[in-house]
Amino acid sequence: PSEFLLSNRLSNQSGTAVVCISETRPLLIEVQALASLPSYENAIPRRASEGFSRNRLNLLIAVLEKKCGVKYLSAKDLYVNIVNGLQIKETAIDLGVAMAIYSSNNDQPIKDKTVLVGEIGLVGEIRPVSKIEQIVIEAERVGFENIILPHGNYLAAKKVANNINILPVRKVKEVVKLAF
Repeated sequence: PSEFLLSNRLSNQSGTAVVCISETRPLLIEVQALASLPSYENAIPRRASEGFSRNRLNLLIAVLEKKCGVKYLSAKDLYVNIVNGLQIKETAIDLGVAMAIYSSNNDQPIKDKTVLVGEIGLVGEIRPVSKIEQIVIEAERVGFENIILPHGNYLAAKKVANNINILPVRKVKEVVKLAF
């Protein structure tokens, strides 16, 4: 299923990230984001989200501005889409959504063959996720070379990793240095 869900993904494009959910079984999915200036001056910025919580989106925008120094992001129109019409409630995709937004805002693609997994807290910390072993195995099986994940998941992930680089992070700011 992961290969099918990623089959139409264009690599080397800004505004996209690959994340992994693991509610029942691990699935790699694509997240897309678009950050753009409002259509007219002094317009109230739009927030649209398909398949991802709008409240969570607003939280991630605030963290990117405050903890990563992304200026004027809250003044832009922001659109987030979980590809293939999936509805995701799992917070493990926070990191991927945030980096897709950052990628679109800076028009800079995330490094190819990289998966992002982790929940983002209000102070910019990256919190551990459940079922990390299955997530790492799935990412490696599909052919990804890097997985950026919470430092709290590092030891468990390292035990099952064979041909994938495990890149542990504690804060959102560290992810920006590794993902781009």
